[in-house]
Amino acid sequence: MSGGGDGVIRFWAFDSSSEGAIKALGHLDDGRDVGESVLTISLDGNFLYSGRVEGEINVWDLETKQLLRMMRPHGHDILSLSFGGGYVFAAALDGSVTV
Repeated sequence: MSGGGDGVIRFWAFDSSSEGAIKALGHLDDGRDVGESVLTISLDGNFLYSGRVEGEINVWDLETKQLLRMMRPHGHDILSLSFGGGYVFAAALDGSVTV
């Protein structure tokens, strides 16, 4: 998986028929005209969480490829996401962590 400045999350695989080259498998896109950079991606079961600029976190259902929820727990860029004890921890550019 990868995320970038266009706001799209892409899925990749190694293509054994092409000497290990990578090939695109699909993508997740929230449909915005202008993407906001995806800075971090983390998986928890069938859900993908993406941390973005300006404190936004998106929750995706990987089975349906649907955006389930958009949250903004921070006013600063989300640089890391982690899971534990049924909680999502989001670390931001300003050094703070929100549960």
